[in-house]
Amino acid sequence: MSRPKTITGYAAVFNTEADLGFFREVIAPGAFRAALEQRQDVRALWNHDTSKVLARTKNRTLSLAEDAHGLRVAFTPADTQAGRDALTLIARGDVDQMSFQFRAVEEEWLDAQGVKPLRRLLRVNLFDVSPVAFAAYPTTTVMLAPEQTPAEAARNTRRRLAERLWSETMEAAGFRLEDTGRWVNLKTGEVEPMLFDDKPGA
Repeated sequence: MSRPKTITGYAAVFNTEADLGFFREVIAPGAFRAALEQRQDVRALWNHDTSKVLARTKNRTLSLAEDAHGLRVAFTPADTQAGRDALTLIARGDVDQMSFQFRAVEEEWLDAQGVKPLRRLLRVNLFDVSPVAFAAYPTTTVMLAPEQTPAEAARNTRRRLAERLWSETMEAAGFRLEDTGRWVNLKTGEVEPMLFDDKPGA
């Protein structure tokens, strides 16, 4: 039996401008942080089609993370026709970009004389991430993750479990993970000296 394949990529890229017709748009670093901290229930869809669900954060078949580049996505698509089609089209390179659906919670508008107004997304609620044929942000990416050996897959599974346990423990203790990879005490502002990659079980 072949191992399930993983789709990975970036559904959003920070500080990259998109022309949306009547205005321009750019995503600020940190725009997805609150949505991820709140563990919003996000779906991976095919081309934003709600009848073609590929994965979901609620059942942990979809993983989302924000890094310095943007919103990183990884998921194992369901063994459905839509899931199999997604794997085939992405493997061939017919589809190589992504998109996301959201509601702006915090934004700012910047006007410049002679050019379209610019909307800067500061904080959003996230509904879905989707491989798409035509992306508003052309620098987004989607691809198949490299194949893993059984030992690598087991090691990565153990690491993900350790990361989740460590994150839940730190959050329960009143810490928040910063973009630098360090945990900050929300009450005192003190920085936990241990880097995230050095947590127990890594």
